Amino acid sequence: MAMERDAVPEEEEDRRIYFRVEKSAYQSPEGKLGMYDWYAIDDKDELLPKDKEGFLEPVFERLPKCQYMSAFVALGPYICVIGGLEIETLYSPSGRNIYSDMYYLDTRCPHNGWKQAPPLIKPRADPHAFVVDGKIYVLAALWNSDHPWAEVFNPCRGKWSPLPMHSSSIPLPHDILTHAVRYDSNGKPQQLMAVGHISQALYSYDFGSQKWTLADKKLGPDCGISAFVGDIMYCFSDGEVLAYDLTKLKWFPEPVCGFEYEEVRVLPPKPEGYCYTPDSDLVHVGNGV
Repeated sequence: MAMERDAVPEEEEDRRIYFRVEKSAYQSPEGKLGMYDWYAIDDKDELLPKDKEGFLEPVFERLPKCQYMSAFVALGPYICVIGGLEIETLYSPSGRNIYSDMYYLDTRCPHNGWKQAPPLIKPRADPHAFVVDGKIYVLAALWNSDHPWAEVFNPCRGKWSPLPMHSSSIPLPHDILTHAVRYDSNGKPQQLMAVGHISQALYSYDFGSQKWTLADKKLGPDCGISAFVGDIMYCFSDGEVLAYDLTKLKWFPEPVCGFEYEEVRVLPPKPEGYCYTPDSDLVHVGNGV
């Protein structure tokens, strides 16, 4: 099953950035945790749409079922939601109900709603997903160590396949925090870099040899969700933005400058003698971070 457009799209709109927000039990009409609503920012950096009182309104309907701890990616005009679990079974003594489902929505025709795509090879809770060369890559899974550790979806064929991997003595993490893909001079994927959430180690996958190696056993600072620009990884740590050189596998000696000025401040002032890591993510969009 290929992901084809099955309706005439609405009139073309301005470019938008879509994001989802998890609703608390108090915000959800059903009184449930793990419910997500989707919102948008237009190309004028404005949140939309808003009701008469100025509150944001979701831009899409919700998924047919709650996929708590799911991943999502953008694949062309499609938004794809992958894996997750039934939140009511999160602490169930009889076992968790983990999903292998993938749903997609065409942002050009959002009124058509979410449609089901071919399922994953194995159920995955809290997977790490991203797109490379028009294919969806999914890594790791909590509470499920079955093969394959990673798989790839080809939308033209409508099929999931295990990521080719030669056996390795390196234990791969169950939870990936962030990743980067490095390309060769011809624009072909050459290396995949991934940071383990618990281990805070940097893992490297070579697309040619199809092998994983441990590039950096301990990165050091708690990275959080990082942004990758070229061969540099940027992340929040202890109230500062740090930079890591993926080629030299070492941190730059000084924090990144430019975030400390009042007119562009994105970080709260750092109190003397107080250490913290803001619960924030860095995202690379266009020419900015």
